[in-house]
Amino acid sequence: MMKRVLTALGVVFSLAGPATAGDWFTHEFGELRAYHGDWLNVCDANGHGQCRAVQYEPAQDGSRFFGEARLALYYETPTRYVAEIYAKGLVADQVDALVLDFGGAVMQLAPEDWQLGGAYLANLAETVAIVQPELAHIFEEHVRRYGRLNVSFLSYGAEIRAASFSLRGSDAALRAIDVYEAGR
Repeated sequence: MMKRVLTALGVVFSLAGPATAGDWFTHEFGELRAYHGDWLNVCDANGHGQCRAVQYEPAQDGSRFFGEARLALYYETPTRYVAEIYAKGLVADQVDALVLDFGGAVMQLAPEDWQLGGAYLANLAETVAIVQPELAHIFEEHVRRYGRLNVSFLSYGAEIRAASFSLRGSDAALRAIDVYEAGR
């Protein structure tokens, strides 16, 4: 009986521990990839292009390609990532506040704190990017530290779209990219 209790406790504690880095592999799309908890690392051009860590909120209809929401952190330099947040149905130019609730910290951003579209593509629908270096750094630190991110897009104080992301494995994912990039 005691052995079963200790085994069950071991399983619980191992599940509660930090996610470790998965092995890199080449995906059929020609990308270098690795899984880390709930996160996926992707390096374009079979590892010769830009790397990013991605987390999805699955689509409610069961489709698997775009999902309801997507959070991506793109590696820029050893001390800088930029963030992209996609939310299906979001009319980004109607947003006048973006609230990022990490459970232990909250960031509230005004329109001048983000850019419409993606980090590298201005014409990317339903997406905002946090590229301002200081804010992007704080955002990255929170992603690494906390376990969940709830994003609220507000227009005149009313929520017009929300998304929720698991951050389990985010620190392992970003550390794996840091190590990979340092070895290039």
